[in-house]
Amino acid sequence: MAEGESRRKTTDDKVPVEIHPITGRPSGPNKVEFVSFMGSLARKKVSILTPKWKDVSEVDKNLIWEEICVSY
Repeated sequence: MAEGESRRKTTDDKVPVEIHPITGRPSGPNKVEFVSFMGSLARKKVSILTPKWKDVSEVDKNLIWEEICVSY
């Protein structure tokens, strides 16, 4: 598998993740994998020089969301 390539490619391979209803934080058995995925995705898609999430373009936010939806 090439570097940066997601190992899950189809909706059949989605991994369920639980989000705590009050804190909004991931929990459950897939928590570690989800957090790792999100960190990797953020490093690939958002410049380290971007100070705040609101400074990320809507186009980039939509691309990130699409990639999340493919896997989770």
